Amino acid sequence: MDEAESRAKLARNYTLWYSGVTAPPKAEDSHNKYESLIKPLATFETVEDFWAVYQHCKRPEAVETKTCYHLFQEGIKPMWEDENNEKGGRWHVWLPKGHSNCLWEDLLLAVIGDQFKFGDDICGIEVRTKVRGDTISIWHRHADNEEEKNQTKEDFLNAINAPEGMEVEYEKFEESIRNSKAPPKRGKEGGFRKRGGRGRGM
Repeated sequence: MDEAESRAKLARNYTLWYSGVTAPPKAEDSHNKYESLIKPLATFETVEDFWAVYQHCKRPEAVETKTCYHLFQEGIKPMWEDENNEKGGRWHVWLPKGHSNCLWEDLLLAVIGDQFKFGDDICGIEVRTKVRGDTISIWHRHADNEEEKNQTKEDFLNAINAPEGMEVEYEKFEESIRNSKAPPKRGKEGGFRKRGGRGRGM
């Protein structure tokens, strides 16, 4: 048996991405500007290749704030508009500083280790660093499939060993895409104000 045959093949190939997150761009340019921020670091198909990449990456708490790691199935970009994501959504949790490194690694290992019931429909995961705390999220393919949506939430919280009562929020991408394209609302004084909701990097 040669070296390639002895490697532990993953259930799916994955690409690790990195992005520097800025303020949400204007709606008309949001797709192109955001896409220019995300950079693929490496694609891997075995456990050994994953560790070869991961050991050279800075941990989330060691990178600058407002940056992000994304681990997605090969061929899927970490963007709402990707055809694999646009009908889906994501679960995300907020973490106080000092917890991201461990929980991000736990989630990484659960995903590449195929520990999710709807594994084929888990598009990817991400950790996003912020000033006062960080967020971890999991993206899945079908927001209107309640079984997939709820099971993904359960498996996600189990993977990070979330304490009982931990607050978890959901975002449906069709709504996010629609809101990003909508014109700003006109304020009472004739000016404009931002629409509600979270931007890509918020």
